[in-house]
Amino acid sequence: MADTVRPSQGAWGLSVTPESIPTHLIAIQRRWLGWRAQPKAGGKPGMDKVPVSPKGVVAHIDRALYNFGEVLEAYQSSGLIHGIGISLKDTTIEYKGETLYLVALDFDHCVTTDAIESGVFELLSQLDTYTELSPSGTGLRAFLFIRGGLPEAFRTDALQLFAGAGYVTVTGHRCEFAVDGVRAMALEKFEGLVADWRPAKRELSELGPVPTEGGQEDAPDWFEAAATEVLSEADRSSALAALTARALRQGPPEEVLWWLVESDAFQVALDHRRQSRERAIEYLWRHHCSQDVVRITEDDFEDLGAGRAGEEGSGEVSLLVPGSTLAADARPADWIVQGLLERGQVALLVAEESTGKTFVMLDICHRIGRGEMWGDFETTQCRVGYFSAEGVSGFKRRLAVLEAAHGPAEGLYVHAGVVSLTMSAERRLRLTDVFRAIVEEVEEKQIDLVVLDTLSANKGDAEENSNTEMAWLLAELRRWFADRGVTVVLVHHTRKDGDVFRGASALSNNSDVRFELMAHPDLPNRVLFTAPRLRDAAAVDAVVLRLERARAGEIESLVVEHVDVEEIEVEMAHVTELQRAAILTKMREYEHISAYQLSLDLRNAGQSWAFKPIVEARLKEMEEDHEVACIGAVRHNRAERWVVVDAGGLLD
Repeated sequence: MADTVRPSQGAWGLSVTPESIPTHLIAIQRRWLGWRAQPKAGGKPGMDKVPVSPKGVVAHIDRALYNFGEVLEAYQSSGLIHGIGISLKDTTIEYKGETLYLVALDFDHCVTTDAIESGVFELLSQLDTYTELSPSGTGLRAFLFIRGGLPEAFRTDALQLFAGAGYVTVTGHRCEFAVDGVRAMALEKFEGLVADWRPAKRELSELGPVPTEGGQEDAPDWFEAAATEVLSEADRSSALAALTARALRQGPPEEVLWWLVESDAFQVALDHRRQSRERAIEYLWRHHCSQDVVRITEDDFEDLGAGRAGEEGSGEVSLLVPGSTLAADARPADWIVQGLLERGQVALLVAEESTGKTFVMLDICHRIGRGEMWGDFETTQCRVGYFSAEGVSGFKRRLAVLEAAHGPAEGLYVHAGVVSLTMSAERRLRLTDVFRAIVEEVEEKQIDLVVLDTLSANKGDAEENSNTEMAWLLAELRRWFADRGVTVVLVHHTRKDGDVFRGASALSNNSDVRFELMAHPDLPNRVLFTAPRLRDAAAVDAVVLRLERARAGEIESLVVEHVDVEEIEVEMAHVTELQRAAILTKMREYEHISAYQLSLDLRNAGQSWAFKPIVEARLKEMEEDHEVACIGAVRHNRAERWVVVDAGGLLD
């Protein structure tokens, strides 16, 4: 046994000491999560560690991953996170043109109060790399970079090798005998050192025949639901392995095999073996159910102990935390567009037909990519991913003219084509692949804003009038993007009458922000940009925009210009005079007329602006100037209508 000193533990095991964590690990981006302790299932003693986001939301170890600093800050300031850890899913670094694979060796229950088991110590001495105590204080964790390929993961009672998959905790409690950095080692050398620790593999012929069906006990109550969830996981093979490992603790392999065959999870095996039932069953028996076959089992949810009487954490973990704890964790808004759009939001831009929604959204993205003001709003320079599904050739022209007018589109990446966000039961699983592909691009290019233009073109067979489907879709966008700190903007249409946005109310209710774009009611060739729904931000005045013709060589398109207040006032004064003149001219034809009828007659005469609210506004102004007189507001069909009259020959 080698000497060691085991630190004292808190309620949830060893606390994190970040100053001892190697820089090589800290520098790895988008691979970190927190974890929270919760009671083991089935009333078993001890606690499991559940991966969570910095906000304390349960997270998938292959999806919503963060940088070290984000997770550490949440751990240090929030009671929602009890520790931190790193995902080994495809975790690599590039060093001198060579890919190095991060692996972790997990030794359980090898540390007593003052010593380490001699066999473990001997292997760790040969590896000569960073080694730390696990949260329980009774295990060890060693990290290595492997060059020349990825070793095959395995698990035994003494050692589990995490390679290419899994989630492991990081405490920073470095062992005194270990170096303070993560070493790199050739694959061949590493395999030689761990060869005696690997379990012996056996050929299928040595495992015995596939057991026959029939006579087995029914699967546990939890199994059916858990098997169905496997189909919705990003990594279905790993999810199947984890499900099998859990089932093997409650039943013999011969029974677990047929539990799997009769469940929804069998589809994963069928997909692996080209829909051959016999080959799929053989695959399950050889690669998942046989106790002597190497398999990647559940993630690193190690036992934290049964808790200590009289200490916090000795019972169940509370879902409620003091309000002051959350208040202490509050952070200032991280604006992309000051006062309008934050990082990590799901936003909706709803636009009337022919109001230039793509021109406006593209202009906003262009300003963000360059870090320039958008009108009176400051932007934080970041990269944008724009998915344009309508009019690809037209979009190219718009982008060319925009660059000619306002400079190169820095930090703007474009996908010209449809991203099918399908909802059918058969194809919904493919949405995971769509999102994963987008996320990989977003992470690779370090994109902070994603625009889907338009929802209608990209929704696939999703029913936009279904609250259930739209709520599910927005939840998926939030899980895959917003929870990673990436903002998503969906460009959408209003109804044909322009009254309200089109589709299910969940689109508006479940989004964080809603912007609206509509034609200016008074000024021709002007549009209004408004923000009727903002979270945790003060209301903003409507922004008046103008679409102007511009050219880039022989290419012609439109660009967006902001209209300043003085220009609006001058234009409105001119428009008001024209409207009042048109009203006076029309009223000469009548002794008296209602505002409603007057608006109809004016529109029939070609005055497209003459809707009832605008006509009423002009009449009120004209009454104050004694140009018309109002008999009074009368009730008609439950609505008030103005009735005006030529009072005393004012119109002569």
